[in-house]
Amino acid sequence: MMDDMITYEQETIYVFDRTYVDYEKFDAYCKKGIYFVSRLKSNAVVEVLW
Repeated sequence: MMDDMITYEQETIYVFDRTYVDYEKFDAYCKKGIYFVSRLKSNAVVEVLW
């Protein structure tokens, strides 16, 4: 369902709540230049890569 809501325009930023947790899909979007601002779930495991 997420794919139906995303437009594939680079430099686009989407904002939504923490209900979507397919991190592999997030990565695929980000590699296409599509970015997200979202709250993480309290049990999310993240690693900051700089």
